[in-house]
Amino acid sequence: RLLEEQKAEFDELAKNIKQGGVNKMGEFVSNVARLLDETKAKEYMQGKLEGKLEGKKEIAKRMIALGISKDIISKVTDLSIEEIEKISKENIN
Repeated sequence: RLLEEQKAEFDELAKNIKQGGVNKMGEFVSNVARLLDETKAKEYMQGKLEGKLEGKKEIAKRMIALGISKDIISKVTDLSIEEIEKISKENIN
């Protein structure tokens, strides 16, 4: 469940447990919980960004259907002209 960049940190924590024994267990559990919380937060934010992008694309589709210029669609949605053209082509097919 950890992100790739967090796996190295987890491995280091596990190594410390082996060296420190039971005394390090509480620290280990706390750090693993923190890593999992960070992963969950990053995944949440990524999902939120993906949702915003999908919302912008849906708005662009509607604006294309209304015949609004790509320049205005770009200004309203912050999507690039290239992305709007791609969406337009997808709507045709």
